[in-house]
Amino acid sequence: MTIAPGVMREAEKVTQATRLYGMQPYVQDYVNRKIHIIEMRVFLLSDKGDLTPEAALAAWMEVKALRRFLNTVQQDINAGTTAAERMPAPELQPKE
Repeated sequence: MTIAPGVMREAEKVTQATRLYGMQPYVQDYVNRKIHIIEMRVFLLSDKGDLTPEAALAAWMEVKALRRFLNTVQQDINAGTTAAERMPAPELQPKE
């Protein structure tokens, strides 16, 4: 029995989505902690009067990149879920 290349790609998406789904809570927690650290750094600089436009921009870019990463993970999970819904169900051979 041969498997069509399109079905293999869909199966790979499902496999990747399953792995990402299992890691998602840990990734989400890690990213949230990183964002919190960045925010605290900006607040401390602001309190000391040392916050420059460059530092604020760099912090904003870091937070934006982290959030984009989370969105990419979620999109990959959604793509795998959609692929799983489109995959044909395996045909079971009845026992004789």
